[in-house]
Amino acid sequence: PNPITTPMVNKDKSDGEPPLKKSKLESSLPPPPTSSTMNGIEILIQVIAPYRKKQPETDLDTELLENACIAMSSCISFSVPNMTAFLDAQGVELIIRCVKERVHAGGCGLKLLDFFDEDQVYKQGAERVVTASGLKFLFPIFLGNRIPKPWSTPTTPKAKREWFHSIKTQTVRIFYA
Repeated sequence: PNPITTPMVNKDKSDGEPPLKKSKLESSLPPPPTSSTMNGIEILIQVIAPYRKKQPETDLDTELLENACIAMSSCISFSVPNMTAFLDAQGVELIIRCVKERVHAGGCGLKLLDFFDEDQVYKQGAERVVTASGLKFLFPIFLGNRIPKPWSTPTTPKAKREWFHSIKTQTVRIFYA
């Protein structure tokens, strides 16, 4: 049958067939929720949080951490509700702690401190970086000291230069914002 021309059928009426009985287990379960909300920002912060004091142990852990930081950066860019959720969940403080501990999460998370929009919430984020003593840890990075360590030591000078360059670039972007 063509779905466009099929008449609407009232499902409440029975067509002479007996209703199906529910199993005992099925009838004892609560009805499924009709709507649910998930706080994606909180979930991403929980993914990043275990690495605030320790380095990732495997390539998979490193990839998970880097992808969570990229996803979080995408979520809070130009989205006032997401940025508000990030600030309420103490995301700025988490990233500053990662930078302070000089772990891989500190290097990946620097892009989360780059507040570049004109909205008031992004200004509050920048103020939060200052009040959480973020500049105390960002200026030495800018000067080439206390740079967060990558999870595995780069084997080539080029890889090491790329890591340091990406960290310094993010630091300059934070200062500019």
